[in-house]
Amino acid sequence: MTDQPEPLTMYIVRHAHAVGRSKWRGDDRERPLDKLGRAQAAALALRLERSGATALLTSPALRCIQTLSPLAERLGLPLEQEAVLAEGHPGDEALEALRERAVATGNLVACTHGDVLASLLEAARARGTRFVDEPSWPKAGTWVFTLGPDGTSQARLIEAPSVLV
Repeated sequence: MTDQPEPLTMYIVRHAHAVGRSKWRGDDRERPLDKLGRAQAAALALRLERSGATALLTSPALRCIQTLSPLAERLGLPLEQEAVLAEGHPGDEALEALRERAVATGNLVACTHGDVLASLLEAARARGTRFVDEPSWPKAGTWVFTLGPDGTSQARLIEAPSVLV
């Protein structure tokens, strides 16, 4: 009898609530989380600390880095910035990069932006991923992709954590 490999899991998070674009005067890549977003990031860390993640990947944007920083601290893992997760990048490229990384290193958590996530979900559907929930991309929401050893995948949404601020 041969051992069947365990399924891999990718947790793909849209960054938590940030200071509004209309209120921010600096470089958009430096736009930080607001009070709600910081509370969401702390709640996400509690939620994902048992994810079995061996890697934490993030867009270079500050709001994405801040979204995963509490989790990085809890897990003692570094945050790795990935250009394919930055705003404006095609979702199919992000999906492929994340899949390759998960196969190489195991479960991962990644943080990206709404446009990339929307495109990534569309690419996943086109590749045959079975969706438990209808695609949407709420701030601080987490898409959980389970990658089976036979190449199949399934995706479900975990809604943003409810927090008090």
